[in-house]
Amino acid sequence: MSFLVEQKIRGKVYVYEAESYWDKEKKQPRQRRRYVGVKDMATGEVSRPREAGHHTKLCLDFGVGHCVRALAGELGLDKALAKALGGEDAAAALALAAYAATEDKALYLFQDWAESNWGMGSAALGSQDVSRLLERLGADDASRGLFWKLWARRHGAGGNVAFDITSISSHANFQGFQEFGHNRDGESLPQVNVGLALNVGSGLPLGYRLYPGSVPDVATLKGLLAYLKKDLMADVDRLVLDRGFHSLKNLVDLNASGIPFLMPVPLGTKVAAALLKASERTLRRPSSAILAGGRAVCHFSKAVNVAGARLMGHVYLDRAREADELARLTRKLALVESEVNGKPYGDAAEVAESVDRLAAGLSELFAVELKDGKAQLTRDLAAIDARAGRFGRIALLDSSKSEDAGKPLEDYLRRDSVEKVFDSLKNEMDSGRARVHSQAALEGRLFVFMLGLVLRSAMTTRLARSELDGKLSFPEVVSALKRLRVSIQSDGVARLMEVTKKQRRIFAALGVAEPPELPPGTP
Repeated sequence: MSFLVEQKIRGKVYVYEAESYWDKEKKQPRQRRRYVGVKDMATGEVSRPREAGHHTKLCLDFGVGHCVRALAGELGLDKALAKALGGEDAAAALALAAYAATEDKALYLFQDWAESNWGMGSAALGSQDVSRLLERLGADDASRGLFWKLWARRHGAGGNVAFDITSISSHANFQGFQEFGHNRDGESLPQVNVGLALNVGSGLPLGYRLYPGSVPDVATLKGLLAYLKKDLMADVDRLVLDRGFHSLKNLVDLNASGIPFLMPVPLGTKVAAALLKASERTLRRPSSAILAGGRAVCHFSKAVNVAGARLMGHVYLDRAREADELARLTRKLALVESEVNGKPYGDAAEVAESVDRLAAGLSELFAVELKDGKAQLTRDLAAIDARAGRFGRIALLDSSKSEDAGKPLEDYLRRDSVEKVFDSLKNEMDSGRARVHSQAALEGRLFVFMLGLVLRSAMTTRLARSELDGKLSFPEVVSALKRLRVSIQSDGVARLMEVTKKQRRIFAALGVAEPPELPPGTP
């Protein structure tokens, strides 16, 4: 005897004809089901869309766009863009940013992606239209500046802000910011330098500045301080910098700015040498060990007068890292001695050159003699001890009065999020080598990729703080989201595929609600 079964799935009621029977092999009752149709809750009628002449007209990706729209709304990204750029350009810039954040492909392929993603069709610009948009955005300094000011007001209040600089190699054929300078990727190409300010706590970029490619890191700090105060109006707790910004002039400017700061000191400087000498005995005591960032390190602190200000100097010793670095040095010393001792050379300079080819900078640790034309290396014990005395150590200058001995180190180590953001910008978002034909196009292209970094950083930061950390890579997350698709029927009804368990976990990790039932109509 058969009977009807109703099953509600994603807001629709599906009707099946069920029949019970006895399974002789499994010796248990079983049930057969035959699909009848979809029940109209208003009239009670059951119909089969396919038999009514309806068929799938279009199938679009849904998951990535759903997450982007949800995050852009939560973060206020969409409203800030609309206020700064106007509705049409804001929608196009956000769609381009979503593409840059999730697809490792060139911008000229954007139209195909937009047309295949639900909700992105209205922004499906062709290659020439994308170029015109980038030129327009790049030429409008005021609108881009307004966006970052609105954005930094919302996401830059409080917390630590890290600032760092990277270089982007350029194939551009115009005169602009691109110049030859210290290329961090070792490429023989002109470059532009990009300085990025990032909220360490949220992992979100707050703003950026372009510098000529020949300008070193150390020369950019005064402009950064003005940028944070005047352009972004960011009220930061502390500015966390890299050792590349260390100079007496920068320390003077930092003290004058009134912005609290944390800066590592190159271990070859006089300040660092004095701190290392003063800390030597303390760091060897087990009682100096503290927990910082989940690991045990030995700590020493001392007030120091630098650039006319009284700062707190901290020295941290990671004994495990010290042992690793000492082991590497010992292996290099032995390798050099085995390869060079007893070999014929013309003079001592040739011996030193050979040593440095085997291990850069190691010739400083040997005294060189030639006996009967053959090299004889003798270890310079004082030089070796001096170099090993820096192993496993980091020296920090801190303008704050924090009483937590581990906090300065933890705050500094958290700035590695800047490096991760730069890696995304250069290696995974088609921005490593800019191919543009004007300064405006370069500025517009970088603006779109920075918007993409905002979205990507928001997603990766949330994933890293969820139960999915280490279980799914970012490309795997994007791939899983792309498998959530929506079909558009010939009657204009949009039907979303069932959300899988993996997709639910991703939505939960990102703090994004599962998609609701879709309204009729094509995107």
